[in-house]
Amino acid sequence: RKEWTAENKKAMKETFQAVDRRFLEGQGTSNPTCGSCALLCLLEGGSLYSAIVGDSRAILVRRGEKGVVTGIPLTIDQNTSHDGECAKVVARSGDPEAIRYNESEVMRGMRREAIKRVGGTLMVTRALGDGYLKDKAYSMWPFNRSLPYITGKPKVSRVEIDIAKDAFVVVASDGIWEHMTNDQVAVEVMRHADCEAEKASSAAVPAKGAKGDKAKGKEKEGKGTKDNIATGLVDEVVRIAARKQCMPVAELRSMRPGGARRGYLDDLTVVIVPLPLIAASKKRAAGGAGGGGEEERSV
Repeated sequence: RKEWTAENKKAMKETFQAVDRRFLEGQGTSNPTCGSCALLCLLEGGSLYSAIVGDSRAILVRRGEKGVVTGIPLTIDQNTSHDGECAKVVARSGDPEAIRYNESEVMRGMRREAIKRVGGTLMVTRALGDGYLKDKAYSMWPFNRSLPYITGKPKVSRVEIDIAKDAFVVVASDGIWEHMTNDQVAVEVMRHADCEAEKASSAAVPAKGAKGDKAKGKEKEGKGTKDNIATGLVDEVVRIAARKQCMPVAELRSMRPGGARRGYLDDLTVVIVPLPLIAASKKRAAGGAGGGGEEERSV
């Protein structure tokens, strides 16, 4: 219903802005350069709402005609690679040079490798926190001359789910998308999902005799987080990143998150939601009952 759409969008925007205010009140003075991307998805009946600040991303995994799997984007990356977002930063701040190179990188002769950022420092054009690019109370020179550069107001969108085709929602941090496209992620997720379905089908076949019962029990015990879809996706991203650097996977995994490892592989967070949850959501909206689950993995 139209009133649901308006109410949900308003609630999501107000929630993001309230969290942003509390973030700044708690961290703005002591740590003004501290900030975070945020991405929220809401299921309401057959509608899927997405609210985002930053460059995390959500996609639908869709199996279309002839079994072709594609990744349908639900969000846009709000960073300096998006011309529309850059234009908004310039208009918001009144600074025609708002999207610029970092001066220290240019001075060190790194202009060729440098990337233009908001104020020369931040890749994302919207975020929670990062008060130095928002409010004079938390800012400093040279940023306090042209505020605000960024905002904590999210972009909210809505799509209708096609239960016959849409299998999963994937919500992931930018570390995933630096190494895989939407379609590659969708294919990988569906590949693991099909493998899991095949395992479950095989395990459901009655075994004969005591030996069969024991073997089936062991298979159930051994089936854990290593087999879930989110873990499979993260493992594939790590393998891709290692191949790009001609580095053994074990060596890359042994590096501590952040710091030096970030030059090879950014932090990875993935949440995968199976869309049978939509059917359950519709039942609840109609007064029925339903259930579901999700899988999450971080590195």
